[in-house]
Amino acid sequence: MGLLETKQRKFIKDLDVLVKITDKGRERVELILRKIENLILTPENHNIPNIVMVKAILDLITDPLEKIFFLNVFSSNKDFDLFLFLDVLGISRADSNIVNIFSGPGEGTSLQQGLPFIVTFSKTSFHGGLKGTTSKLEGWSEKDPAALLIISESCQKQGKLKEAKAYYEFLLSPSTKLTQNHWFIARIGLVQTLRKSGDMEKALELLEETMGMTDNKTFIAYAKQIKAMLYSMEGKFNESMVLYNSSIRSFHFQGFPLMLSIAYNNRGTLFYRMGLLDHALDDWNKALRYAKEAGSEYCEAGILSNLADMYGRRKEFDRALNYLDRGEKITIEAGDMEMCSSIHFNFALVYIMMGDMELALEHYRKSLEVAHPLPPPIEREERKKFMLDYAREFNLPLMENNL
Repeated sequence: MGLLETKQRKFIKDLDVLVKITDKGRERVELILRKIENLILTPENHNIPNIVMVKAILDLITDPLEKIFFLNVFSSNKDFDLFLFLDVLGISRADSNIVNIFSGPGEGTSLQQGLPFIVTFSKTSFHGGLKGTTSKLEGWSEKDPAALLIISESCQKQGKLKEAKAYYEFLLSPSTKLTQNHWFIARIGLVQTLRKSGDMEKALELLEETMGMTDNKTFIAYAKQIKAMLYSMEGKFNESMVLYNSSIRSFHFQGFPLMLSIAYNNRGTLFYRMGLLDHALDDWNKALRYAKEAGSEYCEAGILSNLADMYGRRKEFDRALNYLDRGEKITIEAGDMEMCSSIHFNFALVYIMMGDMELALEHYRKSLEVAHPLPPPIEREERKKFMLDYAREFNLPLMENNL
């Protein structure tokens, strides 16, 4: 009986250890699976025609050991030829499942992938001159990423943040066929949606993750200026400036006037927050010049709104109001109620400079209503502060409880 009892005790002990290891392993597997949801294979690193989710390839591999082998190769090799790897596993590139993964419905994948990022960005963004965009496009399909990107941004700029988030998450799900450009634009769109929903922490986390998933220099430069904008809003001015400077250098090297217009306009806002108004004016003038070169009237609208503040300070009120009127017209035509909100706020500041607090408060309140729930909480607080600061600077009575 002594030997049996000893074996029984050892078996129970070994089983207990095994259960603990298994439970720990199960938790680890669940964590890995959550991370896999976001992993991608790219044309530049894996010799494939378009971007594809790692999970989609894993689903093709039936043998558990081969799945582990694939993940090991993926995690330990920055660059490898996916088709050669699949050949080793006996999976032909002519396999119907492979063809379906790399052929988006209704589009020539190789042609789409060949488009430069700036072209895709212009065709799927308000900055490219979209007119009268709404959350519904005639004839759009849930299998058309370009149309979905337009709808997503349109929802976002109308303050329909839940709808925008749902669209972006659908775009980024494993079932959606995306080019590399569409993937990046969707990720940045989701970053902006999270930021506008008031979740700055998640927005920055997703942005950092996105930057770590690509070597594309244009993507990284654009992501840097988005990160700079978020830091600027949080009051991290030095960190923001470093990122803006890096982004602007990259866009000069790449020769993208549209991107330079966006980056200079946003850096001008950073200078404005820092109280460096001459530097802000210089950047906004550069931004306007590049917007004209790029042919983006939409970009001009936001820049003119910023310049209106500068001309108001010079007491060139007619010019300031004309700039704001023009900007408002452009943004209403585009369907961008978020920028309309910003323009109403700048109207309020100009009217304070003109000594008309009644009109200033009217436009200030419109700025909080026209794109509700935008602006997000951090920007609402900033606007309130600017209203009080301007009222003091221009000797007008204004109490915080009036805002």
